[in-house]
Amino acid sequence: MDSRVTKVRDLAIRHPYIVSAIPCVLLWIITGGSVNFLNNIGITTAAQMVIYLVLFLCVTAVFVVMAIRRKLNDKISCLIISIGGFLSRAWYAMYSLTNDAYQHDFGNFDYDLHYAVHDNYILYLVKEGHLPDFDFRGLGQFYHPPLHHIISAVACKINSFVFPGREGNYEFLMCISLFYSLAVLILIYRILRYFKIEGKALVFSFMLAAFYPFMIISAGQINNDPLASLLFIAAFYQALLWYRKPGFKKIILIAVFIGCAMMSKISAGLIALPVAFIFLAALIRSRFRSKDLWLQFASFAAIVFPLGLWFPVRNYIRWGIPPTYVFDLGILPKQDLTVFTPLQRLFGFSEVTMSIPFVVFGEDYRDFNTFTILFKSSLFDDFDHHDQSLFILLSTLVFFLGVAVLIMFVVGLVKTVITAVRERSVELTAVLILLVTEFTSAVIFGFKYPLVCSISFRYIFPTVICFTIFAAACFRPSKNQYAMLLQKIASGVVVLFSLASVAFYACEWMGMPFF
Repeated sequence: MDSRVTKVRDLAIRHPYIVSAIPCVLLWIITGGSVNFLNNIGITTAAQMVIYLVLFLCVTAVFVVMAIRRKLNDKISCLIISIGGFLSRAWYAMYSLTNDAYQHDFGNFDYDLHYAVHDNYILYLVKEGHLPDFDFRGLGQFYHPPLHHIISAVACKINSFVFPGREGNYEFLMCISLFYSLAVLILIYRILRYFKIEGKALVFSFMLAAFYPFMIISAGQINNDPLASLLFIAAFYQALLWYRKPGFKKIILIAVFIGCAMMSKISAGLIALPVAFIFLAALIRSRFRSKDLWLQFASFAAIVFPLGLWFPVRNYIRWGIPPTYVFDLGILPKQDLTVFTPLQRLFGFSEVTMSIPFVVFGEDYRDFNTFTILFKSSLFDDFDHHDQSLFILLSTLVFFLGVAVLIMFVVGLVKTVITAVRERSVELTAVLILLVTEFTSAVIFGFKYPLVCSISFRYIFPTVICFTIFAAACFRPSKNQYAMLLQKIASGVVVLFSLASVAFYACEWMGMPFF
């Protein structure tokens, strides 16, 4: 038994992305990425819930039994957590629909250029076979660079060819987002290991990454955010590896990842700031005398600028569209934030909105504090269950446990800042620069486009790197009894928060009866 577990673990470690892709492909082949397949073959909703619970309980039981037998080590623990993370994401993705509230700027895959959301962009590429050849200002999401939409369009062609009967089933695209979400989880594990995080610090911080609500949500979103975030995080990880041992292969990968991230979403170019800091630190370390570094930077620039900027440059040359153009929704009465002062939007709180765990939209009252909206949307995105009693119960539990986790993040942030200063750590400083860059961008964007929906955790999703590192800082080994007690409490909070997150999204998508 132990040898088989070891073989599975070693295979997953050697080829994690392939291992993650296999179940995603199988889900596409067997189910088309939709729970409708299970319904069509007569498996009832109750039976589906039992299957999910049994699978999840089996994973939990394996974890507990191996812990009791003291057979767990860091790698096996994280592997089991990854399996649980896959189950929660796969179930969520299968129950998501293309027109669910958790989809952003999406319709019903009805081809209508006057309602040009992401699905119309994909269908345009499928039907026309080329990029938009018109001035798309005022036409929704067509301003986005096309990498995600090209991948989705090619996938639609393949799906139609392999399964002609599924031509109208676009839920299979969530199998791609599922893979993106799993790949992000792999990168987070590798980043944690890069910082030599191990033991409880590794296990519990990785557990947060596996089961944090928005990490689950991202597996079912089929806009361009999941791909852009994946490539952003991949670029940062490669930059860390490059700093440890600079080389042409690594810096070319950084350029490709950043260029492709910007080819998915221009705002992903914010990764340039922490990466530029790492590059500068390497130059200072070499006292600006390394010719090899300058050649590497030249290679980097020769790749990243054409790859990342060709689309906005093309649009500017052909139609005069500014490279920073963003589709403006105008003023929506239920989301209008212009009625609040800048101080209110940064530091103000409302008892009404804070009494509701979800992001609040309304004519009478609405969330207006930028950081509150970011926190709430990291738990529930922009969806609201305030009229459903079961989900209010579960969401309240997720919310208050989430507040406890947020306190952990703040404590970990302070510890990380102290460590970065004391050890003069370039890598930890880069993590902090990433955090500041993303939050500053979110604040600026929210003020430029003063709507509630302009503020969302999905815009700062790459900060999950920072938060897992901060969480790990709370579990550093200590002989202080008070610190050890706090770590035990923190461990319990992480476990309960993870279970509550899984329970909330399992119940939601299974359509559990309300009481």
